[in-house]
Amino acid sequence: MRSILTLIYLLTLLIFAPSCSQTDDGYGMTVDTDRVANLDDRDVEIIQFVLESHSSDTRDRIYFLTPTPMSEWDEVGNWSDPPQKLIDFVSSNGNKYRPASGAFLKEGSVFQRGTNRKAWMRWITIKRWISDTEVEIEDGVWCCPMGGGVMTSIYEKIDGKWKWKAKGNGENWISCNKRRNRVRMPVSGHPPHTT
Repeated sequence: MRSILTLIYLLTLLIFAPSCSQTDDGYGMTVDTDRVANLDDRDVEIIQFVLESHSSDTRDRIYFLTPTPMSEWDEVGNWSDPPQKLIDFVSSNGNKYRPASGAFLKEGSVFQRGTNRKAWMRWITIKRWISDTEVEIEDGVWCCPMGGGVMTSIYEKIDGKWKWKAKGNGENWISCNKRRNRVRMPVSGHPPHTT
């Protein structure tokens, strides 16, 4: 049952906002060093795991990546960039996430700087470290009003490997515009995970 809900969650995020689709144009794969988030090695390690475990298909959309949670965005976004090693990591795995400084927010929608093309912002935020081997993460994606979602999860490191443990206590919702019926659905279950 949980895997069905997870599939519905991911499909909703990736399919129900077709107005945000576009092709890759190769713009901006380096971070703005003045806006880089201060993440330590364990932060980077868990974010890399989340990116590997729950990657989005970035082939037909422009995706940006930030550790800044949506609750801290302002009217133009004002996101922090992830460290360059995270951008390099996702690029080496075939994904094309770009640093958040290459995007801006206008009237609630994400656009690419320089081209004004519609885009997606993915945020992976460390909400809190519960212990040295357990962390609560907020993982979300947003393109425009009624086009996004977020899930808060707890991950645990067992025998040197990260694994999904439980749904967290934070934000869990999907916002979509399906056939002109605007829906904001709570999410239950958990995202898929690797073993």
